[in-house]
Amino acid sequence: MHAKNISFVDSDDLLDILESKEDITLIDVRSGMEFAQGYIKDALHIPLEQIPQSAESIDKSKPLYLYCRTDQRSSSAAEFLMKCGFSDLYVIRGGILDWDKKGFALEKPTQS
Repeated sequence: MHAKNISFVDSDDLLDILESKEDITLIDVRSGMEFAQGYIKDALHIPLEQIPQSAESIDKSKPLYLYCRTDQRSSSAAEFLMKCGFSDLYVIRGGILDWDKKGFALEKPTQS
């Protein structure tokens, strides 16, 4: 059983994890407008205000990585999810700003 805590990881660490194809859940907690400007590949979009009603649908068996613009909202989401029984929680330090600053790829939603 994992200890209940929240860890901070750097964008570089997340990139390594994504490239290794490790089975994780990645959640973008930014607003819809922010998400539309670009997101990390394979991220689920669950805005912070929807986390409480979405918590039950998130797989607790996989490590959960959260990000926002910096790391404030994702930290709040992680704290809430920890109270809901999630134990393997990671917040991306510096959020998508740090990811983008390092030149890592961003996806754009397809226009329908």
